[in-house]
Amino acid sequence: VAEVEVKQPNEHKKQAHIAEVVNSRLLPSLIHHLEKRDETEDSLRIPIAIGIIQVAMHLPLATRETQATRLLTILSQVFRSKSQETRDLARDTLCKIAIILGPSYLPLILRELRGALLRGPHLHILAYVTHALLVHVTSGEFASTFNKLDDCVSDVAHVSAEVIFGESGKDVQSEDFKTKMREVRSSASRGLDSFAIIAKYISPPKISSLLVPVRNILQQTETLRVMQQVEDLL
Repeated sequence: VAEVEVKQPNEHKKQAHIAEVVNSRLLPSLIHHLEKRDETEDSLRIPIAIGIIQVAMHLPLATRETQATRLLTILSQVFRSKSQETRDLARDTLCKIAIILGPSYLPLILRELRGALLRGPHLHILAYVTHALLVHVTSGEFASTFNKLDDCVSDVAHVSAEVIFGESGKDVQSEDFKTKMREVRSSASRGLDSFAIIAKYISPPKISSLLVPVRNILQQTETLRVMQQVEDLL
């Protein structure tokens, strides 16, 4: 019995030492590599984020959240890239990471995206990525895990309403507006669909929060075009 008791403390010390090495050396090194801004290596660099998260999930909760937040901050900033290929890769990677992290981390992912993508075309990219995340986590086998998205309502509503009703949406609707960015061209339709998707995965008390941006728009304007957009949304 005494021998077993000696082995257990040693085993705990060994596990604690491994966790410390992973947290203080391995993950910071990998995250630093991910942070490098060289689009010629993006196809090799960005997918590393999936491995980083998989490793971080084995750490104690406090250190896990710190490393996950750091990675999500860096990955969210990748969406500022002018390269469509880079943004597409980052989006696919983020969708996979969302599944690994689970539903409790989805609000954090959305907050990090909103913190990185603040104005102009970036708002359309934000809406596009948000829609991609919602579609991915509520599809097939994942839907039963991500079946309650109450904590995401405000973020999704705000992001989606901006590209439908906000200045970003108005810019795209002007006749002389031209862009090659895929996200900008289709962000409004994806914003509408995001409203529809999240409405299926929230509790009844959260419906009012989902409609806050719509109420604000109706208080500010009654133009025919906006009323038509509201009708399409509802």
